[in-house]
Amino acid sequence: MNISQRLLLDWREKWLHNGHLIGRDFMYSPDGKFVHVLIPKNASGFVRGCFINAGWNESMANNKHIYKEHAIIVYRDPFDRWFSGMAQYLYNLYGKQPKLLDDENLVKHLFAVPVVDDHTEKQIYYIQNIDLNNATFILLGKNINSTLANWFSSNGYNGKIGENARGHDSAEIPVKLSYKQRLHNLMKDDMLQTLFYKAYEDELNFYKYLQGNNLFYK
Repeated sequence: MNISQRLLLDWREKWLHNGHLIGRDFMYSPDGKFVHVLIPKNASGFVRGCFINAGWNESMANNKHIYKEHAIIVYRDPFDRWFSGMAQYLYNLYGKQPKLLDDENLVKHLFAVPVVDDHTEKQIYYIQNIDLNNATFILLGKNINSTLANWFSSNGYNGKIGENARGHDSAEIPVKLSYKQRLHNLMKDDMLQTLFYKAYEDELNFYKYLQGNNLFYK
């Protein structure tokens, strides 16, 4: 037996217990031309609703892979996504503890080991096995509603963007918002920033590549 066959780990199973399947959560256009790759903590609930309203179909098939369809990928600034994802993680784990991030050892650990769940996992993990040369990247930001509406209209779909309210916003829970703001401020520390950059380097570099080559849909 080949020794490699003893390794049964599947990177797609990494966060299966949380319900987000890496590289398996897709939405398909009714005409079969496009597929949207859902990434958690990228307003995925809101975005999913937009595609459903446009007549797209969900698929979470374990053995479904993308080969021909043009991929639509809503991508988020890695820093903003991590702040939000880590704030949610801390809130779920500790609840309201105003002085939690005063613990220097905990903070150093979080910045050195920033991936703790599916919401803090690097986005590049969720676009494995996808032909990125046959993909459109849409930046998640304050203009996401109009950007999605423009894309749907340009491609002959009615997304009904106005009918979908953004959910899971940290602003709705002051504790999560306070964690997020504190993490944002802590990132200004040179030592913590160095730790984070080292751990998240490939994700940050890919985002810079998308920006630098003007690859976000406008």
